[in-house]
Amino acid sequence: MSPVWENIKKTFRSSAATLKAEAENVAKTVAEKAPGVTEKMSDKAKEIAAVVADKTGEAISFSKLKVQIYNLNGDIDKAITALGARTWELYMQDQKPVFDDPDIITALNTIKNLKQQVADAELKIAELGKQEEKPGPPA
Repeated sequence: MSPVWENIKKTFRSSAATLKAEAENVAKTVAEKAPGVTEKMSDKAKEIAAVVADKTGEAISFSKLKVQIYNLNGDIDKAITALGARTWELYMQDQKPVFDDPDIITALNTIKNLKQQVADAELKIAELGKQEEKPGPPA
């Protein structure tokens, strides 16, 4: 994985841990100062900490898919460049028909496969977005 992605993951994990610790500290303080409502407040704080952790995990998944799409698009650009170079080479040599060349067929299949991987990753991102739109538990 790239160092950028590792830094993003560390930042999200660190933020989630900090938020969870803060929520637990708030819950503890409330529990000490307000005996009548402590249990309810503590449970709510724990729920919030769990939601924050879940949302952080979703953000990490989303970011990872975005990086994957970026890398795949770079691979597609390279494959298209190779395809164009080979096509030009055959044209300049007045060689056999382009679609009979195994290098051309391989490049075309590679591009098709990479584009499918991008489409799959974009679908996963859309699914993550739909999950976020679902209402959470009642407050």
